[in-house]
Amino acid sequence: MRRYLYAGIPALCGTAVTLWFFNLAQDRIIWQSWSHLIPFGVWPVFSDLWITLQHLREAETGADLLGDPKSAFAYPRAVLALRYLGLHHFPAAWLGLLQGTVFSFAVMLVLRPFTPRRAAGTAAFLLSPAIILGFERGNLDLSLFALCAGAAWLWSRCEGSGRSKLAVFALIGAAVLKLYPVFGLLGGAIAESSRRRFYWIAGLSTVGIYFYTIRSDLSFVRQKVPIMTTSSWGSLVSFVPLEAYLDRQYPATWLASIDGGLLALMTYGVVFCAAVLAGNHVAGSFANLRWRPEEWCYYWVGAGICCGCFAAANFAYRWAFALLTLPLLLRAAHASGALLVSWARITIAAMFIGFIAKFSLSPALFAAVQFANWVCISGLVLGGSALYFARPRVDKLAVEAADSTETEARAVPAGASRT
Repeated sequence: MRRYLYAGIPALCGTAVTLWFFNLAQDRIIWQSWSHLIPFGVWPVFSDLWITLQHLREAETGADLLGDPKSAFAYPRAVLALRYLGLHHFPAAWLGLLQGTVFSFAVMLVLRPFTPRRAAGTAAFLLSPAIILGFERGNLDLSLFALCAGAAWLWSRCEGSGRSKLAVFALIGAAVLKLYPVFGLLGGAIAESSRRRFYWIAGLSTVGIYFYTIRSDLSFVRQKVPIMTTSSWGSLVSFVPLEAYLDRQYPATWLASIDGGLLALMTYGVVFCAAVLAGNHVAGSFANLRWRPEEWCYYWVGAGICCGCFAAANFAYRWAFALLTLPLLLRAAHASGALLVSWARITIAAMFIGFIAKFSLSPALFAAVQFANWVCISGLVLGGSALYFARPRVDKLAVEAADSTETEARAVPAGASRT
């Protein structure tokens, strides 16, 4: 019973934040009284969701939202099909409340906050600026997090091919609505070592064909999505200020002509390859570990999405997908082996900095946070590479037995007898 009481702490935090924004969304006067506490907030509350619902209503009239440069619609056209579910007939505040609640419980199911330390850590992540921005915007990413987490859970439970297909279908559905979940499929295709890999590759091929058929729409989406250094992360974000600085300080030299985006992708490519090679080199440290099946699957989906998203610029709330990697990282942080423990703890620390960073930073702090983001992504790539080359056997019973022993050890006071 006590373990569920601990879980109630983050559940209460996530629900309280969602309810708070729900109440602010009901009355603009109330919003004006409390908006000073959320300097990044905008009206209407749950604005991304509110705008999407408006677009669904416009789509019913036959408007071409992607082709209209004045329209703020920047999703694949498949999102407009949500109007057939009648979502646009519901108030944005109520849908925002539902989405935030589902997201909070999805995070709890992933992180399993059944100990005081885990409960406090989960609550801290749910109350971090990055996640609160997601709550406040009511962005579709919160729902996609729950969908991707569910897909990873199904994958971890598949003994045959049935649930594996469901996991692939879930990620295909997420990638149809937004683009980045395709990297979760890629992570699954790399991690899967059995004949089930065929389903993941088939899923990737399906999404690839879909992307090709909507390539003209994707060009419109790209034009409408800005690259910002405020409340965002990714390799491009690190190089936007550098490109602007060189253009400003050396306007008449070759330095001003440097393409910051190309430089960012090349740098990330070098770092990515170096992390893969490093992971191969240290794979032996991962070989004798035992993970829960869901920890393994969460990691590959979450790391795939985060590392894929890092190639571009993404708003801070998309860091939520890094939470999927935490169960395995926490397992490694308490394992034996100095190298493995160091990898896990450094990656977790760098990840936490990305979550708690303010949205408007001084140049020095901006550089420090961006460095932490690069360390986090490099750590995830290194871990994925080591896991791939080590191919540790997932032994659910062994892990559960170890957890049981650990729980009993915590329950017995120091110096007390077990008999």
